[in-house]
Amino acid sequence: MKNYELTLILADLPAGRQEKTLDKIGKLASYSGGKVVNTTSWGKKDLFYPIKKVASGVYYFLDLALPSEAAPVVNRELEIDDDVLRHLLVVAEKVTISKSKVLNTESEVVVEKVKEEKVEKKPKKTAEKVVKRTRKKG
Repeated sequence: MKNYELTLILADLPAGRQEKTLDKIGKLASYSGGKVVNTTSWGKKDLFYPIKKVASGVYYFLDLALPSEAAPVVNRELEIDDDVLRHLLVVAEKVTISKSKVLNTESEVVVEKVKEEKVEKKPKKTAEKVVKRTRKKG
């Protein structure tokens, strides 16, 4: 079982309909053998540009514990749902629990520790090397 983070933007609908969508995600997780660990509402925010002709949305952040096979199923169901404007489901590498200072609440928030990967950089070709190569060919 892996830990996932799901960020959602739901259409600005009545609270009952938003809860219905969140319950649907919880049911999908439980049917597949996983669970919703934490749900945090970030509130209503104006969108930078309209999505599906909607100018504002309600942001939610969910921590999920799912089997690897269930992630594509959850992702597909969110793509089909009309109430979900945008979503992003990513694997959380390492999970630690801490108090939220950003939201100024006493609720527990999952924070991920991202692996730092070193990328090898290839040396850039200088203009002199390119000129020398073209002179040798001709």
